[in-house]
Amino acid sequence: MGDFGKRLKKLRQNHNLRQVDLADILGLAQTTITNYENNDRFPGQKTLKEIADYFNVSLDYLLGRTSNPTRIDHFLKQERPELQSAEDFLADEKVKRFFELLSNRSRRDIFQFLKDNYSDFDSPQTYEDIYSNLFTPILYSVGNLWETNKFTIEDERHYSSTINDLMAQLRLFFPKNGFANEYSDNKSPDSAKRMLALTAPGEHHNIGIQMITDTFTLKGWHTHYLPSELPVENIRNFILEGQIDLLAISATMSSNVNSLKNIISFLRNDRKTKNIKILVGGQPFNVYPDLWQEIGADFWARDVSETIKIINII
Repeated sequence: MGDFGKRLKKLRQNHNLRQVDLADILGLAQTTITNYENNDRFPGQKTLKEIADYFNVSLDYLLGRTSNPTRIDHFLKQERPELQSAEDFLADEKVKRFFELLSNRSRRDIFQFLKDNYSDFDSPQTYEDIYSNLFTPILYSVGNLWETNKFTIEDERHYSSTINDLMAQLRLFFPKNGFANEYSDNKSPDSAKRMLALTAPGEHHNIGIQMITDTFTLKGWHTHYLPSELPVENIRNFILEGQIDLLAISATMSSNVNSLKNIISFLRNDRKTKNIKILVGGQPFNVYPDLWQEIGADFWARDVSETIKIINII
């Protein structure tokens, strides 16, 4: 909390306010502001929020948890950049053909397509290719069609659930290269790193985080996936008991970013979990590329290919 006084003083001076001016704005005595800036006293939650609101900075900035003063709600209120259209994601002929097969709902034709286009199912690169260059553009396209009201919620759920089912089937063919995970009885060496994945509370889409989990699995990590509504205390305990090296959290909806941030803040404020490496992903982070830093994460990955780059440097 030692940075609080310095940051409050800097904010006040940047706004050309005297201590007495800020005291009047907040309904406090000037001596109280003096004590705050000297770190002799610390404001309560209500006053702290009023200070953050007045200067339009985040609470984490006031508390010294981040050097970026920008508030999350500021990120999410920014004009959203124009996104690619569904046609852009389906430009590749292979992707377009697979999209058509999914719409026809023939599981036999879908699996035949995978067999015809991907031959080496003993190679981790095959699954990375399917996830990155086939499933991901399909899901982005479906999301775009749903957002532009060209797809019904039933259409969106059909494509999503079908790809989810395909991923479950593909896991049965993952290379038996010694890794251990919830889909395999193989045991990897004790030296293998451990990863925990979950979605932010309130999330109903988990395909992206499942792809990331599978990517870590294929790279030889011990992987675990937990339900999204698990209390943060349980997440902390799982990290400690499971000796987790990295936590991956996904949020596909902007409304769930704050709940994701609350998990990170809780872990960062606990002396036993404050150094856990945290990877985040999901559409809000793709739209606002600086958002991952604002919420206190260590890494952000847009897709499977970027996840692989991160795995290689951890």
